[in-house]
Amino acid sequence: MLHTHTDFTFRWLTIEDLDLLLKYRLEFLREIHPPENPEDEDLLEEQLKAYFEKAIPAQIFWSIIAEYQGEPMAFGAMLMYDRPGTFVNISGKEAYVMNIYTLPAGRSRGLATILLQKLIEKARELGIARMNLLATAQGINIYKKMGFQKSEYPFLELKMSNCLGTFELNR
Repeated sequence: MLHTHTDFTFRWLTIEDLDLLLKYRLEFLREIHPPENPEDEDLLEEQLKAYFEKAIPAQIFWSIIAEYQGEPMAFGAMLMYDRPGTFVNISGKEAYVMNIYTLPAGRSRGLATILLQKLIEKARELGIARMNLLATAQGINIYKKMGFQKSEYPFLELKMSNCLGTFELNR
């Protein structure tokens, strides 16, 4: 039986954890938005693998895991990026928080809050000036408690075709 957050260990994932990261990223995505087409899962897994193989060693993608006796219980991640500076973020260095996901056996134990705290600490250590995220209904109160606020500008999106594009960022 799991008791408190002190029963858990936390560690940053490395490229050696690629299979673990892929497995639980896909599990998270299936839970929040199941694929309409079963073939999309294989395509997405290929894309994720290629992305993580570049982004983890380049240290633009950071992921952390909470484990109980060596078993995964929760994950969190952030993507680092540069954008043109503004008067509220002169450096332009930002992080997008994503994949805060607790497996059913680890829920309601404060793991998401701890993972988010560790991501915020890492972002500060790396000189990130601003963090942002998209919140699920289950997670919004955790984010607000940690200081995240609604942006003064609404977030809008335009959904383009769901295809594998040819645009490549050079890192």
